Formats: sequence, C-alpha cells, structure tokens
Amino acid sequence: MHRKAVLIDPHAQSITDIVIELPDDRHASERVLNDVLHQLIDCEMLEATYFDLPGHPTSLVLSDEEGLMVDEPAYFTLYNHPIPGRGVLVCEDGMGNVCDATFTAADIQRIVNFVSARFAQAARDLAHQQQIQDLRDKGFVVQPFEDGAGYMVISPPQAGEPPTS
Repeated sequence: MHRKAVLIDPHAQSITDIVIELPDDRHASERVLNDVLHQLIDCEMLEATYFDLPGHPTSLVLSDEEGLMVDEPAYFTLYNHPIPGRGVLVCEDGMGNVCDATFTAADIQRIVNFVSARFAQAARDLAHQQQIQDLRDKGFVVQPFEDGAGYMVISPPQAGEPPTS
C-alpha cells in the first residue's frame, strides 16, 4: 500500500511528488505514515491546515507546528498563507483519514510561493493587527501588556453594566 503526496521544501525551494510506502495492515500503516511524515517534515509535532483546491477532495498541508521556534525558519505560502518549514500536502477522505493526493506538484506550483522570513513576519504582523482591529470593532478593549509580549482583551460591557476603562 502507498500514499501519494506532494512535498514542499522552502529550504531547497522545491515542490516534489512523493510516494510513501506503507504496510498493508491498517493500524501499522497509520503508525508508519505518522513516523514518515515527522521525518519528511523534520518535526516533533504536526499541524494540519486545510485548504481548498478546486476540483479536488478535502486537501490539507501537514507542517511543523513548532516551525516558528527554529532559529532561521524558511517559509512558503499556500494561497498567501505563510507556513514555516517543510510541508506535505495530502487529501483527506472526509472521516479524518489521509488518502492519496489527487493533485501533483505541477498543480500545486501555481498556489505556492517561497518567501523570506522577513516577508512572512510582516504578513503575520499585518494579520495580527487586523485581528486586533476586528476585536475593537466588536466593542472589545484591547490593551498591550507593558512588556510588549501580548495583549489583554476585555469583553464589551453587557447591557446594564458600567463600561470598563
């Protein structure tokens, strides 16, 4: 048994069709698949991000959940969403099981860009500022912590409550 997938490597700036060989036993194949994905991505914890590729079943990119914690992360964007480190793109059968990718590296090339860490950080900062503005627009009070390490979000007052300052 095997699984078709696409490997995106921002370090090498490559997009490659891959085939992961698996044992026929379903439980053993799930363990092997999990181990192989961790090795391909070079990570401890996997993060799954769903994306829509028109004409294909539910698709997801598996990447390093701790990809931002490395000294010099390399990034790629998938539909302009920055993802640090390597990613493996697969399909999902609607019940949470990984199945063969129905797309190829050639299909994926048009929606992937390789970007510098500085660009990816700027994109995250912009998204973060938009999230803060969205909260403020909904009546929340958003105040930065004194050390600059985050924000405190205060719920808008409910009917009949005095406003929070």
